[in-house]
Amino acid sequence: MRSARISMLDVDGLRVELRRGPVKSVRLGVRPDGSVRLSAPSRAPEQRLRDFVREHRQWLVEQKDRQDARRAPADHLRHGGRVRLWGRWLEVVREHGSRAGAQVREGRVHIVAPDDAAAERAVERLRRREIGARVEAIAPALEQRVGRAPVAYRYRMMVSRWGTCNVVSRHITLNTWLVQRPPDELEYVLVHELAHLVERGHGPRFRAVMDAALPGWRGIRERLQSEAPPQP
Repeated sequence: MRSARISMLDVDGLRVELRRGPVKSVRLGVRPDGSVRLSAPSRAPEQRLRDFVREHRQWLVEQKDRQDARRAPADHLRHGGRVRLWGRWLEVVREHGSRAGAQVREGRVHIVAPDDAAAERAVERLRRREIGARVEAIAPALEQRVGRAPVAYRYRMMVSRWGTCNVVSRHITLNTWLVQRPPDELEYVLVHELAHLVERGHGPRFRAVMDAALPGWRGIRERLQSEAPPQP
C-alpha cells in the first residue's frame, strides 16, 4: 500500500497492525506468522475499525488455527534434539564451547555453542551454507532451461515467502528455511523465481516457462504450499 500510515490497534486484547492509506474498503488478514493486519481508508473512524475486527473475531480465530496447522515443525537444537535437513530429521549432538559452529557429520548435526542464541546463529549459518552449495550445483542447468540468470542469489530467513525475485535489480532471494524441505522443492522455488525474469506475473507466458523448465511443477507447488515457513 503506497503512503500507508502504520499503527497498532488493541481490540479486546488482540493486537492488530493498522495500515491506513488510499484504499476504498476495510480489509482484514492473517499473516503466516499469525499476526493480524487491517487495511483501511485514511479517514475511517477508529471505532468502526474496532467493531469490524470484533465482527470477524471468529473468522480470525479460524484463520490463525489454519496457519498454525500449516506451520512447518521447528528444529530442536538441544543435545539429542533434531534438525530437519533436505526433508530428513537429523539428530543433534550439542557441545559447549566459546566459538559457535555447526556442521553435518555422519548423518548428525554437530553444534558447538556457549548458549542457545549462539547455537541458533550457528545453525542459521549452516542453513546458508547448505542452500548456497545446493543452488551453486543446480542453478546453471535450471538457468539454461529458463533462459535467464540473475545477477546474484541471496539467502535469508523469511516469514511468509519461500523466495522472491526483484526483476529490476535481477536479484533472487531464497528463504534459508528451504533447507528443511526436500530438494525438489528448492528446485521448484528456484525455477519459479527465474521464470519471473521472463514474465513478472503468473499468466500464460509464466506458466509456459514453468512447464518447459520443470514439468510436474504444480504437484511440487501443492506440496510446498501445504506448509508455511517456520517462524524465526
